[in-house]
Amino acid sequence: LPEPPIVERDAWEAAPPKDSYTGHKPVFRVVHHTVVPTTTTYAGAASMRGIQAAHFKRGWIDVGYHFLVGPDGTIFRGRPVTAIGAHCIPNTGKVGISLVGNFEDEAVPEASRASLIKLLAYLCSDQGLAVNRIQGHKDLAQTLCPGAKLHEMLPDIRAAVEQLLQPDNR
Repeated sequence: LPEPPIVERDAWEAAPPKDSYTGHKPVFRVVHHTVVPTTTTYAGAASMRGIQAAHFKRGWIDVGYHFLVGPDGTIFRGRPVTAIGAHCIPNTGKVGISLVGNFEDEAVPEASRASLIKLLAYLCSDQGLAVNRIQGHKDLAQTLCPGAKLHEMLPDIRAAVEQLLQPDNR
């Protein structure tokens, strides 16, 4: 499948990482939510820079996620997929995708959902991983993330990804 449109780091004016990345082989796709900003306080690239700054304050070398998806469906590149993230301990083997919003309280925007499905389908096809390797953060750790409203959508999201991966639908 083709890669969906992604706003690259230079376009959202990401700061360079504070140190070198450590490589890994991705096995899981882990879905998250940002909590802050919410869907209503989202401000595009400025929100990405704010998330990166917050992650630097935690002592991380870069934004913790590999991808972030805005409520308008815009996909932003975080860390390289081949680099260990900082989003779900142990981080090795996990690609983190975070949707902007607090999905304990907010509804998941359709544009976010649609972009997440396209991105997951691309990542599964590009790296030959099974759809059952798409998990919510709370499936792998004790947390509310990715929020109840997004987590309950994951079976339907996996089904939609599986549908896109069928040869007739490419």
